[in-house]
Amino acid sequence: MDLENRPVIFYVTEKGKVLAEGLLKVFPFARVLRLEKGLVAREWKNTHGLVFIMATGIVVRTIKDFISNKYEDPGIVVVDEEGRNCISLLSGHLGGGNGLARKISEALGAQAVITTATDLMGLEAPDALAARLGMEVENKEALKDVAKILLKQRFLRVYCAHKTLDLPSHYLCVQDPKEADLVIDYRIGEYPKDIPLLRPRVLAVGVGFNKDTKMEELREAISQVFKKNHLSLNSIHVIATLEKKAKDPEFLSLARVLGVQVRYFTADQLNKVAEPDPKSTAFQKVGAYGVCEPSAILASRGGEVLVPKVRLGNVTVAVALIKEGEGRKRGRLSVVGIGPGDREELTFRARQALYESDLIVGYGTYLKQVQEIINGKETINTPMTREVERCLIAIKEAFSGKRVSLISGGDPGIYGMAGLVLELMAKEGPLDEIDLEIIPGVPALSACASRLGAPIMHDFAAISLSDRLTSWEKIEKRLKAASEADMVIVLYNPRSKGRSEHLKRALQIIGESRDPDTPVGIVKAATRQNEKILITTLKKVPVEEVDMETTLIVGNSTTFVWNGKMITPRGYKTQHGKGCIALG
Repeated sequence: MDLENRPVIFYVTEKGKVLAEGLLKVFPFARVLRLEKGLVAREWKNTHGLVFIMATGIVVRTIKDFISNKYEDPGIVVVDEEGRNCISLLSGHLGGGNGLARKISEALGAQAVITTATDLMGLEAPDALAARLGMEVENKEALKDVAKILLKQRFLRVYCAHKTLDLPSHYLCVQDPKEADLVIDYRIGEYPKDIPLLRPRVLAVGVGFNKDTKMEELREAISQVFKKNHLSLNSIHVIATLEKKAKDPEFLSLARVLGVQVRYFTADQLNKVAEPDPKSTAFQKVGAYGVCEPSAILASRGGEVLVPKVRLGNVTVAVALIKEGEGRKRGRLSVVGIGPGDREELTFRARQALYESDLIVGYGTYLKQVQEIINGKETINTPMTREVERCLIAIKEAFSGKRVSLISGGDPGIYGMAGLVLELMAKEGPLDEIDLEIIPGVPALSACASRLGAPIMHDFAAISLSDRLTSWEKIEKRLKAASEADMVIVLYNPRSKGRSEHLKRALQIIGESRDPDTPVGIVKAATRQNEKILITTLKKVPVEEVDMETTLIVGNSTTFVWNGKMITPRGYKTQHGKGCIALG
């Protein structure tokens, strides 16, 4: 989660508090606090964004003792209590103040007050470029002079080693770094000392190491390799190794110290890009022909190997240049469960993911269910039965650097998109070069159960009656087994125009081992405006009224109906004196 998307919001009056709490719709993970100088001191180093809903003078007097420099200070935004003006007061570029102010202004319909000169002229300053592309800035003191040059001549001469970098049109590339106002490179060279150096994170480092190798030895090996080959440690994007090392605490400590991402690959994945060598030590020990160099190749998505395998003590190191999207921000794919359909049932985290996303991908019906939340965002709609295409689009867009939400009805891990996304990513291997999160949603079985009472308090089985991906023969076996085991049975996808007889047959199978008076709960469009609820019996299920929006819950041998509620006892002792509620 981006830190700028969870600012701390301070207020001083009740009116300011109301406005602050209203911003939680845009920043659900923000914290709203009453202004105290001690709290501001505590939060100063822990966040990228502080928002003050009050007069600017109060803010200035509060923060004056904490201000250090624009490279370390958080973005400071001031909003008046009427919500009319939103001022980016401090650290507009590296601290994210300008972006935060724009986002708040858009939410409130306020005037964004941005005073940084380059922004007013429609120019992207070098520190803003670095923040956008995730680049480390070296020789930061020179940024001020370069900003003056940009303001004066409306362009910058840039020496850039990467032709695919997303540079603005007012950045003019030159061939000689001595003629440049700004240098962007992953290599260490003889550059002028009075200009900033931007280090794009474009290097993938493959590492192999023996058991019990300490973090210090790993770090020293990488440092020696980089120094000898004139590479900048600030340009490391990812370190990668064998999957069996995934829990190695020393390797994880190395990633934290370097501030980089980690990747792991199986022996089979490594062997696809390594030269076959069954006699190698690595193959004898872990089943891989090599570790460090193949890891670097996979982590760089097949990029150029800059440093082939080097052995230093217990460590082997290789370095590759990431093939595509050098300097881009890392993409993120959120597989979001949106619940049964009512916005009130959408989870806090799901709402946050949708707010943070650049692109929403989904089936049209589901997109409509969250329309108010995603209004104004880019969307891609694919029809029913095009799930593979939908997932591939989402993965591709995330791979390009976007923050993508792939929405799934109910819970994405129950007949949803989560499994398919993971299958596709596992098949493609290097496509795991994105951040992936699976965000649970309220599943249909939970939503329907809540409408019926408590029908699945004991063991249950969820079975889909759709035979598009599972043979009907297998579905019948599962129905029979669950019924004979006296499990509560939840029926998904019970009946469609093309499968009009499946539900009738399913009920017949269940009826072979269930009493015909067994309670059955039927819920259509749970939690939505067209919701319909019926509690009936196994022998009286109105099959013709059931459709794909409907979920059925068939009780077990102990399920009963009381006061319009369907109840399956868990087994607690409820006789008099043991769990009895005395009334009167």
